[in-house]
Formats: sequence, structure tokens, C-alpha cells
Amino acid sequence: MVFAVWMLCTVWICITQSLAGPQNYNNFLVFRGVFDHLFSSLPLYEPYPLEYGDINHYGPIFAFIIAPFAVLPPWLGMSLWCMSLSLLLYWTVRQLPMPVVLTSLVLWLTLNDFYGACFKQQFNIAVAALVVGALAMIEKRREGWAALFIVIGTFVKIYGIVGLAFFFFVRRKGRFIGYMALWSAMALLLPLLFVSPEYLWSQYAAWAADIVQKNGENMFCAYTNISLVGCVRKISGSPAYSDLLIIVPAMVLFLLSYLRTGQYKHFSYRLTMLASLLLFIVLFSSGSEHSGYVIAALGMGIWWVNFPPPPHAAGSNGRCSYWPCSPVSPITYSRLSSTVAYS
Repeated sequence: MVFAVWMLCTVWICITQSLAGPQNYNNFLVFRGVFDHLFSSLPLYEPYPLEYGDINHYGPIFAFIIAPFAVLPPWLGMSLWCMSLSLLLYWTVRQLPMPVVLTSLVLWLTLNDFYGACFKQQFNIAVAALVVGALAMIEKRREGWAALFIVIGTFVKIYGIVGLAFFFFVRRKGRFIGYMALWSAMALLLPLLFVSPEYLWSQYAAWAADIVQKNGENMFCAYTNISLVGCVRKISGSPAYSDLLIIVPAMVLFLLSYLRTGQYKHFSYRLTMLASLLLFIVLFSSGSEHSGYVIAALGMGIWWVNFPPPPHAAGSNGRCSYWPCSPVSPITYSRLSSTVAYS
């Protein structure tokens, strides 16, 4: 049922946006422009008002991700892009080693914000999927895939770097580090097959400058910085202080969770860390906007199904207090415990 509704929503978005015309899928045109401009060795972080509104803020490697969609007619490329984002998020949530009833509930709780993000063709859907996918692949001992998801998220929109927080849960850490190095080198150097080193390094420098500039523009913007740091900034009305005054203490509090080393073996603890990371991305980013709340909604959904069980349920299994829980039967708890033990 959830898959049918998920796909119907996506198809509806594709149809309505295609019929409405290019003015309704400007974001996709920006993404498409990354492909056109990189392979023409044109600046990636400058305005192109004759092609689209806004400016690209994604890394050079994004040109290769959007390439299969950029070579198609815009309406078709946009439709397939939205469909791909939809399927990616659905698939990664289903990859979590949880009962179907729980992953279905997470998807239901995320659906509304997914619809808003997909309506604007937002890559934030992929950010959420890549972070979830990284943990799911670590649980399955597929370190290569986990590393790839983290690298893609990092080299496209920086946010994906939070996936490194799962490092302590990786069984074969040497293998994971090796894959991280391999995928990072490929992401960094792949464009050199098509552009000059001078052009590529200049674009990475321009990307860094663009991120700093965008952060400044977001400071008091009505449509972005809809986050905890944004609330403090806008309520105070002061541009003088650094967001790090809020972000650093938040990071310290998050890192203190790792002191509970005895909990690493419990899947519910690892799920809690996943939910916290997804919420952290939105709460402490000046770039948070309405269409980015799909990331936080996914984190909220995972957190909710991971509530501690009622006392009678906890006592019946005799396990650690961390236990994936939701309004389902004790049988589900038993099934879950047999599939997610950390070994």
C-alpha cells in the first residue's frame, strides 16, 4: 500500500510539473546546467539568467550524477529525476534491518515532506536517502556501498559527511577506510577526464567561496535558515556572532553519546544515532528550508518507531533498555531482535 501511494504521488508530481512548463521545474534546470557548463568548462557558480533563475550550489561531481537526466528533453529528464529520487529514498528506508511494518510507518510519516521536496526536484531527498543508506549498508557489512553513499553526499552537498558518524559501528574498519579513500579519489579526479586541472581546481575554490557567500545570504533570509541556528539569529537580530557558538556545543553533546560504548552492539542505539544525525542536519544548518525538512521528517519517523518499549515489553525480552519499538505487537520485537544483533 505504501509503495503504491508513494509512486502515485511521484507520478502526479511528474505529470503536473511537466504540463506546467519549465517555470515550474527551475531547480532541475539549474541541476541540468551543471552538466552543460562543466563539460563546456564554464563557471559553475555564476548566474545564467537566460537558462534559469538562481545559482548552482553543488559540487562539480554533481555533473556526473545529473548527466543521465540532463541529456534528455527537460520535461522527461525532470520526471525521471523525481522518480529516481523517490525510488532511492524508498529503497534505502526498506534496507534498514527492521520489520516491514516499521519501515512502512517511517515512510508514511515522511510522505508529506517528501512530496514537498519532490515537487521542487530537491536533492535533499537524496541527502536523506544517502545518510540512511550508509547505515543500512554498514548493517549489511557492505562497507564499499556505505563509503560510496557518504562520498557522494559529501562531494555533492557537504551534508553527506555526517555519515562518518557511523564509523564506530563499522565492523571491518580497515576495509571501510580503504573504500572511503578510493571513492574520494575517484570523485575528486573523475572530472579530469573531461576538463583541465586548472579549471577543476578553480571550480572547487569557487564552490568553497559560494558556500561562504550563501551562508551569509541565508542569515536573515525569510525562506532559508529555518532552523535552530536561524531562530536564534533572527530573534536576536544580530549578525555579529558566529553560528559556531551554537553548533559546537551541539556537536559536543552529540559526541558525548559515543561514550556509551556498551550500547554500540544494540541496533536501537544505532537507529537513535541515525535519527539524531538526520535531525542535526536541519536543526544546525543555515541552509535549512521547507523542502529540506524531508531530512528531519525522516529522522523524526525513525526516532518515533524507535521509542523505548513499555515496561512489560522490555521485561519480557530481558534485553537492554534500547529496543526498537512502536505500536506493534511483542512478536514484532522478538522478530526484530533476531535480525539486528550486532556481531
